Amino acid sequence: MKALSQETTCEYEFVSISQSEILKSHLNDSSIQLEGGYRIVHFGDSHIQADRITSHVREDFQEVGGNGGSGIIFPYSLCGSFGPNGVESQVKGKFTYATQLKNPSSVPLGVMGYSISLQQGAELSFVFNENFRGKKTSSITVWIHSPIDTVHLQLDSTWTLAQRKAVGLGIFTYTYQSNEIPNQIKLKANENIAFWGIEFNQTQGVSYQQNGLVGAQFTHLIAHEDHVVRQLTEIKPDLLIFSYGTNEAYDNIDSLSYYRKVSNFIKRIKTSFPNTGILITNAPDTRSSGRTPPSQVLVNETLRAVALQGQAAYYDLNKAMGGWGSLYTWSKKGFTLKDQLHFNKEGARVLGLLIAEAMFTATGIGQESQLEAMKKEITAALCKNPQEPVTPEIVKPQQEPITTQQAEKPKPPVEKKKTSPSSKKNRIYVVKSGDTLSGIAQKTHTTVKHLISKNKISATDIIRPGQKLKY
Repeated sequence: MKALSQETTCEYEFVSISQSEILKSHLNDSSIQLEGGYRIVHFGDSHIQADRITSHVREDFQEVGGNGGSGIIFPYSLCGSFGPNGVESQVKGKFTYATQLKNPSSVPLGVMGYSISLQQGAELSFVFNENFRGKKTSSITVWIHSPIDTVHLQLDSTWTLAQRKAVGLGIFTYTYQSNEIPNQIKLKANENIAFWGIEFNQTQGVSYQQNGLVGAQFTHLIAHEDHVVRQLTEIKPDLLIFSYGTNEAYDNIDSLSYYRKVSNFIKRIKTSFPNTGILITNAPDTRSSGRTPPSQVLVNETLRAVALQGQAAYYDLNKAMGGWGSLYTWSKKGFTLKDQLHFNKEGARVLGLLIAEAMFTATGIGQESQLEAMKKEITAALCKNPQEPVTPEIVKPQQEPITTQQAEKPKPPVEKKKTSPSSKKNRIYVVKSGDTLSGIAQKTHTTVKHLISKNKISATDIIRPGQKLKY
């Protein structure tokens, strides 16, 4: 997107979904309105768990296919995390929890990536207020994991057990009915069990379930793929979306190993669910606490390769934001939190719109007026403050085995102080802890290319505190 004057019409180039025909074969106006509802399950990291991005995509889809709820929900707040929105939960009695990242006892985990182990006699309760992003009904399903095949749960007296089903691998579902739509649910563990989530059942409309996990990488999900696949067999998703890469971007990953693990997982998903669509999105541009993610380009290129070679649809969300360094522009427009890793409500709304617009355009679902409204809102958001300078970040990190070209972007105009020729020639910057070449270039009002040339170093060289750089 160009830096524009007040008199210039803003232009935004919308990014298309690659291999959109794969998505279109599973998602269209006919399939989204079939009897029994249409189920979308979206996996990812903290961006997804927060449900800010996914809540907007959910709303757009449910505007077309009807409100089928938000699928399985989980009380993240009991595990030291946040959410879900509009739900207050507590446990009376002894319990422990595990996640894909924190699991000292190596307990099995399913699609939510979280588990609460309730000791016998512990009571788990939920209160749903007006902010709950779901659709309440008189029928609910409770998901548990237990090594014992017996009745484990007891709900308050307003509920009647209608069905108990063994899904396999120790996974059980308990479906209850009530004569009224509940605002509160209490369940008691008759035996030691692991609670995996609760779902308000729907038979019509689009169900959009988010399975986000703070700090998650794609491989964290893959580590539990047997239980994940078995649980998905019962959920019967029509569309699976995978949005990982942000946390991997801050690690130094083995791209070949990462590719093989993710690729093999996608192959298994396609074999297990041949009638289910698959969409992979990449990592948005972030700068966690000012840190440049060293593997962002590499991770995104690897995810793209997995999708294209694994016959899955692929959406370049990073490019849709504006590409490498676009986080600075988004931050100046007020779309990010202070950590520059997460997006605020307005930023999440734009990201959700970008994903929904790309999916609607690729598949042709919905009314043209709805699509045009999305595009207008996106353009208005991304083109606000048109005199805002573009990002000062100009060089992408380069790592093997994927090679990326260095791409310079225009720098914002900087008012330079007048200095004598001799002072310019002898300028020195002493590297501080946490410094990067791009950060130093910004501080010294120069470019990374200039620093590299002046100091006879490369873009991949490690700089250390105390090192002196000419600029």
